[in-house]
Amino acid sequence: MISVVKRACSLWPQFVLRITLRLRYNRCVKQPNNKGSQAHTVPGADQVIEAYKKDVDRTLIRENLRLTVDERFQQLMKLQEFAEELRRAGKEAESQ
Repeated sequence: MISVVKRACSLWPQFVLRITLRLRYNRCVKQPNNKGSQAHTVPGADQVIEAYKKDVDRTLIRENLRLTVDERFQQLMKLQEFAEELRRAGKEAESQ
């Protein structure tokens, strides 16, 4: 249990970094122009975003965002337990 919490805590900085980078990107792409309220966009940014969107299942993201933080951590702990079980089963299979 403690290792699961340590793992979750070690992933937290990566999560914060991703959000920080996304916010910075959004500010750069949609930075207000000096000539009024029009937004300045980086050429080609929309095509890049659309290219990535086709490979992402956004329903899973929405589903995950509906969960509370505690529920997300519970899912993370279950995933960690499953990974440990797979490792253990793999080691047993190799030793036989």
